[in-house]
Amino acid sequence: MSAVTPSPEPAERNPRYTVAAVARRLGVAPATLRTWNRRYGLGPADHVSGTRRRYGPHDLARLEFMCRLTQDGIAPAEAARIARTTLVDDLPEPRWLAPVRAASGDHTYAAGPEPFAGGSGRGDADPPATTGERVGVADPVEGDRGGPDEPAVADPAGSRGSGGRVLSLADAGIAARGLARAAMALDSSAVTRIMAHAVETDGVVAAWQELVCPVLVAVGRRWEQRGDAVDVEHLLSDCVAAVFRRAADRAVDTYARPVLLACTPAEQHSLALSALAAGLAERGVTARILGAAVPVAALRTAVARTGPVAVFLWSQRRTSADAQALNALPVTRPSTSIIVGGSGWHRATLPARVRHAESLHEALDLLTGAPLER
Repeated sequence: MSAVTPSPEPAERNPRYTVAAVARRLGVAPATLRTWNRRYGLGPADHVSGTRRRYGPHDLARLEFMCRLTQDGIAPAEAARIARTTLVDDLPEPRWLAPVRAASGDHTYAAGPEPFAGGSGRGDADPPATTGERVGVADPVEGDRGGPDEPAVADPAGSRGSGGRVLSLADAGIAARGLARAAMALDSSAVTRIMAHAVETDGVVAAWQELVCPVLVAVGRRWEQRGDAVDVEHLLSDCVAAVFRRAADRAVDTYARPVLLACTPAEQHSLALSALAAGLAERGVTARILGAAVPVAALRTAVARTGPVAVFLWSQRRTSADAQALNALPVTRPSTSIIVGGSGWHRATLPARVRHAESLHEALDLLTGAPLER
């Protein structure tokens, strides 16, 4: 038999990706890839000067590894060194090589003085309701520039009308930026890993105020400006809630009177309750979460059944702040404290026995009887 010359490897087995396609899937700006190429040598391995850059599978594996490392809080220079020196066979398997080939070319949370007051997560896909306090929108180009050793996360080409996958986080730290990149890439594993690490090392309050709230507010701004990112908000909220639920499952005194957490009958946004339950568990307090849209009758029954030391009612929207739900709560012996939170409540309309918490930390202090710092 005559020798048969093997045909070249099909293009689909050795795909090449444009800078724009790679940037979108990584959740970074094209300018970031150029910076990584120039500063750290993380460009296409076989690039020929004078030609357009095209990334191969091994290049993508290193870039995704670089992103994972920075999301975990490693400085970009060190992350690049690790990614560049790791053997190809030792790199984590990229999770998005197939989808990137199909790429063609990226709801407002109203924030009060404290993130807890109006920057909590939502649980639906409807446009978020405003609370009368409009969030100032930072410029996505100038507001997200990194420092000397931090890659920029936005540029004119990648963030304005071109389908860019970046969020405006002008004043956020590196961990929040990593969480935003992971959320925009719909990388639930990375979102969960970043959140779990933050809760474990810094605590629930810090993770909520420094990571979750800034990113959720940024997602809300994006929804307001472009009408997209609902998928990002859903994935982020689900992952954050899962991490908080695990934190709330830690061992506590199950024989003590619990704290009852619920949303008002017309309130669907319940992520703040998960944060509260996790924070209470950190303080050794048992919580019972009833969740979103709890009818008044069900709330009354739950109070009578559990005899809680305190009841917390969340209302994120003015239209869902129901004072009748507060007045309908039964009188218990021993007495039950009533605390409300969320930007839906107006302090002047609250009954005298009801306290209003303006931050997650203050809510935890009120629910546990800790002295408040003024």
